[in-house]
Amino acid sequence: MVLLPASLFAMMVGSHLGVIETTYQPMKVAAMEAQWESCQPCSFSVFQIGGGKNDETPTKIIAIPHLLSLLADDQWDGPVEGLNELNQQYQQQYGVGNYVPNVFVQYWSMRVMAYLAVVVFLIALLGVYLLWRKKLMATRWFLWLAIWAAAIPFLMNTAGWLLTENGRQPWIVQGLMQTSQGVSPSVSATSIWISLTIFVLLYGTLAVVDWTLMVRYARKELAPEGEADEHDLSNAAMAY
Repeated sequence: MVLLPASLFAMMVGSHLGVIETTYQPMKVAAMEAQWESCQPCSFSVFQIGGGKNDETPTKIIAIPHLLSLLADDQWDGPVEGLNELNQQYQQQYGVGNYVPNVFVQYWSMRVMAYLAVVVFLIALLGVYLLWRKKLMATRWFLWLAIWAAAIPFLMNTAGWLLTENGRQPWIVQGLMQTSQGVSPSVSATSIWISLTIFVLLYGTLAVVDWTLMVRYARKELAPEGEADEHDLSNAAMAY
């Protein structure tokens, strides 16, 4: 009952962020749809074939009319500037270069994030329905699904991070500082590899320990009723 309105609200906020991105980082939004040429109104493809950085004519499958205009401009017939036009504008403004991010990563990371958000909403909707029908605790397949669905927000978060960080390339700060200008001369490639390796090993070890402990205690049987210690019962109100 909490997840249903929360997931709906999150999708609404995410949709509004698309309008903000169009204002400040239009290249990110154009890459999100692999929109190489400007359009008005603009459709949104459910998925596409092709559309990488060197493919300006992808095959869009199930294009939903006007949806990209709504997501990017909050208008039914809103315009969206294409990657080619934006790249030309940036070259005139900031100098010669390629200002188009990795379109393939941008396109699919957006869809992984958005589609999984819809999956979470549908799971919550189904859970509320089963709760209303008083069948929630008896529907074993849904309880099994709900446990594994706990991994979905982590996948969504990762996809959203890729969408954000890949989409702003080649900028660290839009219009002010490029990634190529952010390399510190005092930090060697060896230092970066060593620190990155340590982080991966550390978090990998913590992940294994965390998983082992969760599985161990999840499989541990509960104590039979009536065997609780009398001292524990007398202090039950203070036990957490």
